[in-house]
Amino acid sequence: MGEVGALDVDAYPDRGPGSAVVRVGEDAGWAFAITYGPCLDRLERVSRDGVEAVHYHYNSEHPPTTVMYARDGHTVCGFGLCEERHRYGREPDLLLPGLVAAGILRPDGETYCDRDIADYDARKRRGLAVFEERCGLSLPRAALAEGALPRF
Repeated sequence: MGEVGALDVDAYPDRGPGSAVVRVGEDAGWAFAITYGPCLDRLERVSRDGVEAVHYHYNSEHPPTTVMYARDGHTVCGFGLCEERHRYGREPDLLLPGLVAAGILRPDGETYCDRDIADYDARKRRGLAVFEERCGLSLPRAALAEGALPRF
């Protein structure tokens, strides 16, 4: 994260090319990008013409960290971690069977299995694992931690 601070990015979309940075890489046949700044609206454009794309948007508090899956220029599904009953996209229930199997939601898709869960970090990990498994994601830490990724 120290590298991000040194990039001198102001992160406001109306301030031109210096307002966003993307770092790119490839691992095991997957291309990936780590963005900082106003790059969040690009998922549907990236996923055109048969391309599948996923987006993980980390937020430390609220709104929650979100995960989204897009294909052929459309958001297929997505949800906020620990807010899984609020699903969206063309197929919002695509991940519902996995969320039920993980003990997060009941089959109605609206009721949490444990409304008084004390360990939100564990629930976030379970929700993210459902997303990762369904989308076939695997990005080893070394792909991000070893060396500097090209930046644009």
